[in-house]
Amino acid sequence: CNVEEGSTVAVFGLGAVGLAIVQAAKSRKAARIFVVDVNAGKFEVARSLGATDCINPTELPEGTTVQ
Repeated sequence: CNVEEGSTVAVFGLGAVGLAIVQAAKSRKAARIFVVDVNAGKFEVARSLGATDCINPTELPEGTTVQ
Protein backbone atom coordinates (compact mmCIF):
# COMPACT_ATOMS: atom_id res chain seq x y z
CA CYS A 1 0.00 0.00 0.00
CA ASN A 2 1.34 3.43 -0.90
CA VAL A 3 0.58 6.07 1.73
CA GLU A 4 0.53 9.51 0.16
CA GLU A 5 1.70 12.61 2.01
CA GLY A 6 -1.19 14.13 3.95
CA SER A 7 -3.18 10.87 4.07
CA THR A 8 -5.04 9.52 7.07
CA VAL A 9 -4.11 5.97 8.12
CA ALA A 10 -5.82 3.55 10.52
CA VAL A 11 -3.86 0.74 12.14
CA PHE A 12 -5.74 -2.07 13.88
CA GLY A 13 -3.61 -3.89 16.44
CA LEU A 14 -0.32 -2.69 17.89
CA GLY A 15 1.81 -5.77 17.75
CA ALA A 16 5.13 -5.76 15.89
CA VAL A 17 3.47 -5.41 12.49
CA GLY A 18 1.07 -2.67 13.60
CA LEU A 19 3.87 -0.62 15.14
CA ALA A 20 5.93 -1.04 11.96
CA ILE A 21 2.98 0.30 9.96
CA VAL A 22 2.83 3.34 12.26
CA GLN A 23 6.51 4.00 11.59
CA ALA A 24 6.06 3.56 7.85
CA ALA A 25 3.04 5.88 7.76
CA LYS A 26 5.00 8.54 9.65
CA SER A 27 7.96 8.21 7.28
CA ARG A 28 5.53 8.69 4.35
CA LYS A 29 4.26 11.89 6.04
CA ALA A 30 0.72 10.76 6.81
CA ALA A 31 -1.20 13.66 8.36
CA ARG A 32 -3.08 11.54 10.89
CA ILE A 33 -2.36 8.06 12.12
CA PHE A 34 -5.16 6.42 14.10
CA VAL A 35 -4.30 3.32 16.10
CA VAL A 36 -6.88 0.92 17.51
CA ASP A 37 -6.06 -1.65 20.18
CA VAL A 38 -7.76 -3.08 23.27
CA ASN A 39 -4.51 -2.74 25.25
CA ALA A 40 -4.12 0.96 26.10
CA GLY A 41 -0.68 0.17 27.51
CA LYS A 42 0.63 0.09 23.94
CA PHE A 43 -0.45 3.65 23.14
CA GLU A 44 2.62 5.37 24.61
CA VAL A 45 4.93 3.42 22.30
CA ALA A 46 2.61 4.02 19.35
CA ARG A 47 2.62 7.77 20.03
CA SER A 48 6.42 7.79 20.27
CA LEU A 49 6.53 6.19 16.81
CA GLY A 50 4.13 8.69 15.24
CA ALA A 51 0.53 7.77 16.11
CA THR A 52 -1.65 10.87 16.40
CA ASP A 53 -4.87 9.33 17.76
CA CYS A 54 -5.25 6.27 19.99
CA ILE A 55 -8.54 4.43 20.39
CA ASN A 56 -9.43 1.59 22.74
CA PRO A 57 -12.80 0.32 21.50
CA THR A 58 -13.60 -1.32 24.85
CA GLU A 59 -13.52 2.12 26.52
CA LEU A 60 -15.96 3.81 24.13
CA PRO A 61 -19.49 4.36 25.41
CA GLU A 62 -21.95 1.88 23.95
CA GLY A 63 -23.28 3.01 20.59
CA THR A 64 -20.35 5.38 19.96
CA THR A 65 -18.81 5.36 16.51
CA VAL A 66 -15.51 6.85 15.38
CA GLN A 67 -15.38 8.72 12.10
